[in-house]
Amino acid sequence: MTKKDVRCVSSAQFAAQPFDQLCPSGDCWTDCRDLERLYAPLPGGIAIANQTAYGTPPNITLWPLCAGLANITQALQDEIAPKVEADKFRSFFTNSTQENLRAVAAASTQCWTDTCAKARHPDNCTDPCAAVNLLEKRTVTQLAGTRECIRSLCLNITGLPFGNQDIVGIGCYFSIPLAVAAFFSNPFTLDPLNAFGLLPVSINGFLPQIFTLMIMNNHDLESWYPLVLTSVSYLLNTVIFWAGITYLNGIKGHGTALKAPAYKSLGGIQSCGGMTGIGICLPFQDDSPPAFLIQRYGTAAWTGIKLAPWIWAWCTISLLVLAFSQFRLSWSGKGWGGNRPHKVLDIPHIASVPEWMLQVLRSSPAYLVISAIFFVGLVYQAVMFYSFIGLGLVDLHTWTFGQIVAVAVWVPPVVDYLHLQTGKPIVP
Repeated sequence: MTKKDVRCVSSAQFAAQPFDQLCPSGDCWTDCRDLERLYAPLPGGIAIANQTAYGTPPNITLWPLCAGLANITQALQDEIAPKVEADKFRSFFTNSTQENLRAVAAASTQCWTDTCAKARHPDNCTDPCAAVNLLEKRTVTQLAGTRECIRSLCLNITGLPFGNQDIVGIGCYFSIPLAVAAFFSNPFTLDPLNAFGLLPVSINGFLPQIFTLMIMNNHDLESWYPLVLTSVSYLLNTVIFWAGITYLNGIKGHGTALKAPAYKSLGGIQSCGGMTGIGICLPFQDDSPPAFLIQRYGTAAWTGIKLAPWIWAWCTISLLVLAFSQFRLSWSGKGWGGNRPHKVLDIPHIASVPEWMLQVLRSSPAYLVISAIFFVGLVYQAVMFYSFIGLGLVDLHTWTFGQIVAVAVWVPPVVDYLHLQTGKPIVP
């Protein structure tokens, strides 16, 4: 399929395929019953005359072969046999019983309907992916109806499921714990939805902290504790950040299929063998919905990922300078503790707007310029986050258990802060 229609494979091209690799068991009917293999990308793809727009052979799953088993069986007798040496692969299609046809067609139909049900906008695909349009005589796959179902799911991003709300919801409150969780869940096997969600969250894990550390340093409030805490958060979120950047750049504009773990994370549909019907988009077109998502979200100057590495580089340089300053002060003092008097934070004084404005006016031009750059980074992070939300990649109408816990945990410290500000107990 090109971006508007189905890419065709001629009979001669089909007959030339390495069926010993497509159906390693020697019986394509048996391999078509393996749901996980049915929707997983085959290594090396399939050789056809029409390459993708990127000049590479399209990746393919076993599904197109299995969906056309009935037609293939008939073609062996009527079309292909007189034109090519069909005996080379005839043995792979010997068990063409009605029971086998029905089982394979039913499995294919169930996967497509379940993929549509899990889509962010199932209304767009409910009718095309209805079982009545995917089956012919309840026995074989209706190819014309299946193509319409594929179009409704593969030609835009509405067929993608929702991303993980906890990545955004919890990340706003617990940056380090979320980074630890993402780190141990192998961030290099992300699906594109969660990769996009983790980008602004990972930036939130080091940019505001380093900005705060710089402000404290400017007010002579150097301390090892915030430096160590900021460094830990920076290191963890840097791994998540670059995993997301590398992953998204890897599927941008190459027409390549995602790895199987990514499809499992993206779908996890039991009737698809733990994969998703979205996984077979690339056998039919040059790009997949994840690639469309990157084209819409990842290439813009402000909302895309092009500026993100520069933000990370600025934060890295700033953290190194602040760490060097801290080490220099500690080294020049008496031991690692130094001999500088400890300042005590006066929260009401800091929260005073007039006092804050006075501090800004007294600040050096260099401090103001550095602060302005950090502020631009914060704006970029916010724009990226709201662009992610604006594409409808997370369900804002439901609250998960993790999000509720993340918000509820912050209630006691907020109450304590209000008590500190007012001097009166909030709860009698």
